[in-house]
Amino acid sequence: IRDFDEAAADVFQEEQEAEEAKRVAEEVAFKRKQDAKQSMDGSHRVENAEDFKTFLIKFYGGKFGFDPVLSLVHAWRTFDKSGDGKLSISEFAEALRNTGFQGS
Repeated sequence: IRDFDEAAADVFQEEQEAEEAKRVAEEVAFKRKQDAKQSMDGSHRVENAEDFKTFLIKFYGGKFGFDPVLSLVHAWRTFDKSGDGKLSISEFAEALRNTGFQGS
């Protein structure tokens, strides 16, 4: 019984640590999204495609450690509501509104 109790306590501790790590990661991702939105408040307008790419990486990159490729793929898949691999102008416009993006 003692071995079982110790093993159960270890499993419980590992679950608690995993939940805490997940919560912290979600908070960091949320904060990064907020920072990205605030950076687009008009004082940091996007001037070119590279600025827009940087915005997308900041906004969508939290789940991927801000890996540029994975962040941009995630952004594209999020934008592509129909799932056909193409962005219609309405999908693109909706995605921009949803991110709070303000162009120059």
